[in-house]
Amino acid sequence: IDLIKHNRSSVGIDYSKKMVEISKKNAAKKGIKCQFLYADAEKVLPLKKEFDFALLIGNWEYFDHPVTVLKNIDKTLNKNGKIIISTLNIFSWPLITFLEKTGIKKLSPAFWHFNSIPSRLKKYARKAGFYIEKTFFNYYFLDKVYILKRNSDKQK
Repeated sequence: IDLIKHNRSSVGIDYSKKMVEISKKNAAKKGIKCQFLYADAEKVLPLKKEFDFALLIGNWEYFDHPVTVLKNIDKTLNKNGKIIISTLNIFSWPLITFLEKTGIKKLSPAFWHFNSIPSRLKKYARKAGFYIEKTFFNYYFLDKVYILKRNSDKQK
């Protein structure tokens, strides 16, 4: 929704039908027209056009097959397209553990995958034909953002 406010075309995709409905309602409340699709990124993505960027925000840890996800997204990117992944910083684990033990937050099953470990993310990117172009921290070091770019020999 925020991208459309800045005159950027975007499509929201979620594996949860409930989240797609919530997103549609939020967009309608703000008077914003945008497309939201129910789809599984570990399968074929139902997109007909190419995009400059694919944003994965708060979902990277949930994928059972992260290399497949990156390869599927690759098919939707234009020649210079990039993937931006914002995921929990693995070093925020002590804070998450504290929140869990105090009952403030339950530990999500997403952490069973540990896809956010930098060495694993680098390996997944390499297997899918990408490399990590840049990283930085966001949200008071709780999130780490990775910008993935295709390997030069992988250009479309």
